[in-house]
Amino acid sequence: MYVHREIEPLLESCIGQYEVLLLVGPRGSGKTSLLRHCLGEACQFLSDEDVSAMDVTLADPDDLLAGGDRTLVLEDTERQPRLVRRLVAAAVADGRPGGLVLEAQLVTERLSAALQPFAAHVRTLQLGTLSLRELLGQTGRGPHVPAPPRNMGGAPAMDEGALWEHIWRGGQPTLLDATANWDDYYSAWERELLEHKLEGLLGRRDAFRFLGLMTACAKRTAQPLDLDGLCNEAELDPQTAEEWINLLEDLGIVCLVPPLVSALGRRASSHAGRTPLLHFMDTGLACHLASLDSPDGLRFGPLYRPMLRSFVTSEVMKTWLAAGRELARFSYPFDGEGRELDLVLREGNVLHPIKVDAGRAARADEAQREFASLQGVDGCELGWGEVVCLARDDGVAGRGVVVTPAWQV
Repeated sequence: MYVHREIEPLLESCIGQYEVLLLVGPRGSGKTSLLRHCLGEACQFLSDEDVSAMDVTLADPDDLLAGGDRTLVLEDTERQPRLVRRLVAAAVADGRPGGLVLEAQLVTERLSAALQPFAAHVRTLQLGTLSLRELLGQTGRGPHVPAPPRNMGGAPAMDEGALWEHIWRGGQPTLLDATANWDDYYSAWERELLEHKLEGLLGRRDAFRFLGLMTACAKRTAQPLDLDGLCNEAELDPQTAEEWINLLEDLGIVCLVPPLVSALGRRASSHAGRTPLLHFMDTGLACHLASLDSPDGLRFGPLYRPMLRSFVTSEVMKTWLAAGRELARFSYPFDGEGRELDLVLREGNVLHPIKVDAGRAARADEAQREFASLQGVDGCELGWGEVVCLARDDGVAGRGVVVTPAWQV
């Protein structure tokens, strides 16, 4: 079953404007399905196996391009930087919009170098796993920004149990099939990542150590990055751990949200004040790695709050990626003592604080007090703040405070 993706209009627009489109997203996010849906019969896919069977040193790039009105889609682009450079050069010389689409799980240094001379002709889009907004057919609302309640078109409230099941199951399109075994799928996902990506990048021994670090990160989602704790658990030195955490981010598996002071260009007064917040971008994968083997194991276990926080954060960010917007606008307030707010969205000089609450109602006075702490930060104005919680209906809880059910992000 194909679920319409919020990025579709932007993708189709970019294919009509640029000679080359680079679509980046984690394994299993649905890149190929999206392109097949949007391009239909007007595309020709070239897989890594197809390339391996060819003598690409002799092949003429013009022969590889589909020609006419068709689009050539090259999969696993990061594996073929030399071929990419030749294909992109040929597509640019041809001058036809939509002639070449490149799929990649991450943009490596070699791939970036191959594309750099043609930067004006290449548009990069990022695709995450399925959002709940997409699954509920509520696309087309644009990037999520805290604001007074909008008309949801009569969408029914989501049952709380169903919401937790979705958070546990995750957004991998393959898991839409009710017959798909959750644990088997993610175990296979790990094997494929190891065999098709990590072994080539790191070698087999380090690939297994990388998976150990990824598991340790899953248990610490929605927490400030604890490099020492991760090094101890995964038995890594700090430099390797930091490099591999950055690789996790490049692969779209985690997102590192900087402290607000860093995002505003200010110098933090301590090392802790420079520490980013780590979030998994797919809570289903995080639950699997953390050995939460059922929705109830998540909902009634010790990780239910951080998983809810990461779920809301990733859902907000997916709406921005679908609009082709950068995630650099997001940060979190670090006060040196405790973290009450989960996310701050900066639009120009306006700050929109977002708090995730596992309760069923927002405490307006508390939220107003916490949001007010951002008033006048580096000359910024305080815009609408938002409490995302398990309420059944949206509404306004007080001056400048909007309440949003987690399923309405």
